[in-house]
Amino acid sequence: MVKHRKALMAYLGDPRLSANNNRAERLLRSEKILLVACKFRYSEKGRVVFDILRILVMTASGACEDAKSYLCSVLKQPDEEIKARPDLYTPLAFHQMQSSSAPELQATGS
Repeated sequence: MVKHRKALMAYLGDPRLSANNNRAERLLRSEKILLVACKFRYSEKGRVVFDILRILVMTASGACEDAKSYLCSVLKQPDEEIKARPDLYTPLAFHQMQSSSAPELQATGS
């Protein structure tokens, strides 16, 4: 620690650096929960499935405010519709659809 004291204490002099690692811990938490839940991850095929699920969940979390509603909406769609137009079922497409269907806020008052 003494050898790397300057680097370890950099957050004290740079306001852009966080004094804790809460954000990093939160980002890793969902991955760890998913990893523990996927008991099939120990085989090669299971690891491939886990990686696909992880990418899907992380992409949905990044593009949507509510990743759970995105995943539920996609899982309710018939396979034929998704295969015909996969571009309509991406997390970004879901987010854009939700944003466009949100009611506009109107100014009220006198």
